[in-house]
Amino acid sequence: MLQAEKELFASHSGVAGINFSQYDAIPVECKGPGSAGVAPLESFGALQGQLPAFVFHNLQMMRYASPTPIQRYSIPCALGLGLAAPADVMACAQTGSGKTCSFLLPVVAALGASSCAECGQAATGRVDSADGQFYCDGCWDALVGADAGPAAAYAVVMAPTRELAIQAPPRRVLPGRGFSRGFSLA
Repeated sequence: MLQAEKELFASHSGVAGINFSQYDAIPVECKGPGSAGVAPLESFGALQGQLPAFVFHNLQMMRYASPTPIQRYSIPCALGLGLAAPADVMACAQTGSGKTCSFLLPVVAALGASSCAECGQAATGRVDSADGQFYCDGCWDALVGADAGPAAAYAVVMAPTRELAIQAPPRRVLPGRGFSRGFSLA
């Protein structure tokens, strides 16, 4: 082994980054109003019935089982589990710790939780500005016309650099199966 290799690799066992077997030992600090009432998420299976069915199905398809420490605490807060209402979350964690899923899962769940006022299906199409009712794309087109009104973003996810935006686009972290339009990366 070269001297440089010894210096770089001799101090660890060959496993770098997060040690998944030590998740429960990672310290997590929660502060803010109501944060004491938030129970950590023990498994993604516990979200069944708390998420739109297609979102939960996507989690199963991606084989998400055990949440990372950041996911254990931020997802229940952002979804409002154990709280009077969903809460804002400010969090920091190591690269590769699951932060992107931590904020996208509640966003996708909120987008998929609205039902079409006309047919009752998941409404990821349009919102009538007059009454605030949600409509799926098909019902909106039938009621108002396919070309009525401008398209609008439902959520905007920003990254500080293009490299980070490309690294984990939403369609990789939480595929848009169940949405009529899916995700776009600009």
